[in-house]
Amino acid sequence: MNVDFEKKPFSDKNADLKVYFGSNCVRGDGTYIGDLQPDPNQLLCAYYPGQVAREFIRVEKTKLEAEKRYFEERMNLRKIQAVQVKKKKKDEDLSRRLEQLEAKFGHQELENGNMKAEINQLKAGNQNMKAEINQLKAENQNMKAENKNMRVQHEGEIGQLKATVQQISNEIARLNVRALHRRVMLDDIRKAFVAQGVIQDDIKPTQNLNALTRIVSLVKEGLHKQGLRMLSDPAIMAIFDTNETTLRGIGNDVAHKASTKDIAEAVLDSGLSETDRKKATELFMWLNGRNPALQHTA
Repeated sequence: MNVDFEKKPFSDKNADLKVYFGSNCVRGDGTYIGDLQPDPNQLLCAYYPGQVAREFIRVEKTKLEAEKRYFEERMNLRKIQAVQVKKKKKDEDLSRRLEQLEAKFGHQELENGNMKAEINQLKAGNQNMKAEINQLKAENQNMKAENKNMRVQHEGEIGQLKATVQQISNEIARLNVRALHRRVMLDDIRKAFVAQGVIQDDIKPTQNLNALTRIVSLVKEGLHKQGLRMLSDPAIMAIFDTNETTLRGIGNDVAHKASTKDIAEAVLDSGLSETDRKKATELFMWLNGRNPALQHTA
């Protein structure tokens, strides 16, 4: 709503106070400027005579500026406080992190110190080991030289030892062959017993003493019935006894077929005891009908 005022200067100090809201105000000398529009959102403007209007405007402006500074200071203070809180938290986090790092690096330094000590100890041990290796190498060289000298010095003895070893090997082979031949003779006699009806084929060699005693009785009975030459009990038992110290037991491991001449040589072998040679001779004569000494020279 427009309000009409009379345009004139205000010089009367006792004039009535008239206050309006609007964008138009009086000049510094109190002269009215334009129409006033009521507007509560705009600054308060007074229509005063002269000095009163100017003073009122100055005071209000000062108040507004003070309030503005107050609010700005409050905002700045809050910002500063927020920054300080953040900075304090960040400083605390950094302090904790530094403490953790110091503890970690302190522990690491301790481990590094221990590791250095171990490395130095290993180095010292390595040096000692190198010295021992060098000493062993030197001893090995000395031993090689000594062995070479001994080889030269004892070549004759080594040759003799080799010859002796060969003789022993040959003798062992001969003894084994003799044992095999005796075993073949025992098998041939048992086969002859079966073929001539002295015993049945199911009568087998054994280690059992009772069984051997029964076999001796059966063989003697069979020889008598068939009218064949009689054998002694020890000779018959030698045919069937498989104990490891008997004629059969010794030849069991390496038995093979042998000629009559080979068997005769085995029967007469000087390595047999007198008792075993006597039994073997008796058995050979029963099997072949002649003395093994005659067969050996034939």
